[in-house]
Amino acid sequence: MGGADYYWRQLKDMKASFDASDFNAKGFAANITVWAICLARAYARSGDTVVISSYPGGGTVFDEAISRFALAYADQTRHDHKALAVAVGNGSLLAQTEI
Repeated sequence: MGGADYYWRQLKDMKASFDASDFNAKGFAANITVWAICLARAYARSGDTVVISSYPGGGTVFDEAISRFALAYADQTRHDHKALAVAVGNGSLLAQTEI
């Protein structure tokens, strides 16, 4: 790309899948909570937490901004999934499971 060399690596290949067809709301919420904690911890380790927490001006401004972003992202994800389910349901998009 543009004559430049690039290098990347993956720390661990830990892919997994599960059958979500029999998830109920309670089970889904429990799993989302665990996934969110794991993701938050992974990102917290990616930098100096003191620098990260003091950078945005202190107080709760950053925490509140991140919370608003996370909620908006969750809303968008629900919206996107609904559109996906409709498209699969009406046959305009082919979905493949058990890949």
